Amino acid sequence: MKRNLIYVLTSNIINVSIGIAIGFVLPNLLTVDGFGYYQLFIFYSGYVGFFHFGFIDGIYLKYGGYNYEDINIETFRKYIFYLFFQQSIISILFIIMSYLFFSGDRQGIFVLVSINLFILNIITYFSFLSQIFKNFRLISYLSILIKTLNFIVIYIFIIFKLDNYHLMNIAITLLNVISLVILIYYYRKITFGKRESIIQQNNDIKEIYIMGFPLMIGNFIGILVVGIDAFIVDNLFGIDDFSTYSFAISVTSLLLIFVGSVSSVLYPYLSRINKDKYKEFYSKLANLSVIFCSLGLATYFILIVIVKAYLPKYVDSIMIFAFLIPAIVLRSFISLVTTNYYRILKLQKKYLVNNILALMASIIVFTVVLLINKSIEAVALGYLISHFLWFLYSDFYFSKINSLKFLKRFFYLIIIFSSYFIVIRFNFVIGITLFLLSY
Repeated sequence: MKRNLIYVLTSNIINVSIGIAIGFVLPNLLTVDGFGYYQLFIFYSGYVGFFHFGFIDGIYLKYGGYNYEDINIETFRKYIFYLFFQQSIISILFIIMSYLFFSGDRQGIFVLVSINLFILNIITYFSFLSQIFKNFRLISYLSILIKTLNFIVIYIFIIFKLDNYHLMNIAITLLNVISLVILIYYYRKITFGKRESIIQQNNDIKEIYIMGFPLMIGNFIGILVVGIDAFIVDNLFGIDDFSTYSFAISVTSLLLIFVGSVSSVLYPYLSRINKDKYKEFYSKLANLSVIFCSLGLATYFILIVIVKAYLPKYVDSIMIFAFLIPAIVLRSFISLVTTNYYRILKLQKKYLVNNILALMASIIVFTVVLLINKSIEAVALGYLISHFLWFLYSDFYFSKINSLKFLKRFFYLIIIFSSYFIVIRFNFVIGITLFLLSY
């Protein structure tokens, strides 16, 4: 596990470094509305995972404890053939719908989103296989390659003074194609060749859907919870406001690159540990996650200096940072701890129910805050409140079933968040010093 964790963390140090460069260069390169349309493409591309309908999640759950040597290659060839066919049909249907129901900028965006539906879901399938087989070196190298190529693309845009967001969206799509081709080549032995019959072995596919659909719906609702703020801004405010808000999201979400990668390493190992140790491991993992993720609050002070100095047209995002960064801390805990425990304990249906509750709570919170003050800052506050409620319920649920106490983590977060909102009123030097002392 240590070696895989080193691979993942090393690649993500590189990815975050490149991501920071992209995150601050691209908003300067594109116009405010152009960056908004670019982020709109990225945002809606994040929802395409719904359209494999849990098939990939089911494979992940069914084979989570397997090694490469244990699998039936002909069975996996059947899976990829089925997935290729399914995703091709869905992608074509969405391309047609994009031309029928949208026009102008949004038509071009949703056509590209429809194309990426096929590409990204096949990439997800191979990425899940890599996690199952603990092939984290491949994931790390591929991630570095694509991020590096992305940086080169932006550098080309700078040299030729290109500020066309549509060209950038096409470039992102081509990078996804490169990633897919590499994965298909790497896994060619379990992609091409003699396969099991889908018709004769359809019970296997039904079983996978039964296992994966609740988890996928739970994941999708989870994505809705974390993305409902951007959806609200897109529908209630203009493209400039969406650009400002999504800039804040894209920068603060860089913190999640580390978290997501560590989480993907944890699951295969958690699924292999003795069930008697689940309780002990939850307590340790939850406590460590809260403490270390809370350090991310300090990034607020760094971000405001960078934005004021280099991106003055996005200075309105500073207040949004103040609310989004604590929410990212809570989201990191959920990703690292509770989501993995839903998986290893096979609580897909409970995961679905709890995420539905989180979505309902989010809708109520956003409704209240927007009735009081219809602004993008109010949306960011609603995002923080809804994530705090989501964290609170998730941690309470697993602490309860493991007969553990969770109030220490609750009070720790109350104290650290209170300190954070007090010290951000000061300048950079005083603020970050007081925060680190309180930490």
